[in-house]
Amino acid sequence: MKKLVLPILLVMAVFFSCDPDEEENGIQPTADFTYLPTVQGPVNQVHFTNKSENATSYLWQFGDEETSTETDPSHVYGNEFPYVAKLTAYNGDFSDTKTDTIWNFTLVYKPNIYIYPEETIDLCVNLSFPKGGELVTSIPEYDSVWCVTVEPDGQINGAYDYLFYESKQPHIWQEEQGWCISKDNLNQFFTNNMLAYGFNNNEIDDFIEYWIPLLSESEYYSIFPQQKAMINRVIEISFSKNPDNVNRLFYVIEATLQNNELIAPEIIPFSKTGFYVNEWGVILN
Repeated sequence: MKKLVLPILLVMAVFFSCDPDEEENGIQPTADFTYLPTVQGPVNQVHFTNKSENATSYLWQFGDEETSTETDPSHVYGNEFPYVAKLTAYNGDFSDTKTDTIWNFTLVYKPNIYIYPEETIDLCVNLSFPKGGELVTSIPEYDSVWCVTVEPDGQINGAYDYLFYESKQPHIWQEEQGWCISKDNLNQFFTNNMLAYGFNNNEIDDFIEYWIPLLSESEYYSIFPQQKAMINRVIEISFSKNPDNVNRLFYVIEATLQNNELIAPEIIPFSKTGFYVNEWGVILN
């Protein structure tokens, strides 16, 4: 019987040495990250926040042949957007990767949110950026949420006609359908166009008063409307009491030296029944 001990031990050693868990060191990590523009930093600088789990080291590939092994790097891109960034997270013999498309960031200027409840209400309004982005400024101050009292005529906290903000987020706006308008016709164009969508006279006057004086340096402007579905991709808005209708329209405006021929989009008028919200904003190319 003693002669069998050594062969049995050898068989057991071979059996246990074939266990794949014994051959690899570490545990399986999960790679994850988010990114935001650095508002006060260089143009096209993006800060990456590492949200990986169970990782001990990292390799970032930013999509422009540059790399980093920092945990939370910042990176300055060129102008050839979009880029595809890749994070590889390591732990011993294990690794995991995540990729994401990096878009250039642009400012949405002076979006005004007009709110028209059917009766006086207390309302909280929240903004979020599903593809990355952040608030730059706001009136009244936005401290993770606006909580306000709104009258049926749109008065907010007895002091404001609208909620105002500006934000920075990926530039993924449509620029295939729009209008090219001469500088001298901008006032009439925006008046008629905003009326066609469903803005009221006060909302249009706010737009005209602010924007027409600023659009004076070029002979022509290409104007690309961004309707609700497009805006919701990058800036989501939610309410503690849901309106019956939320109407959103931004304009991408680009100066041009000539009268470009563009495909005119279909204008889909707002629905303004019940408790509704109107919002306009501008992106300057």
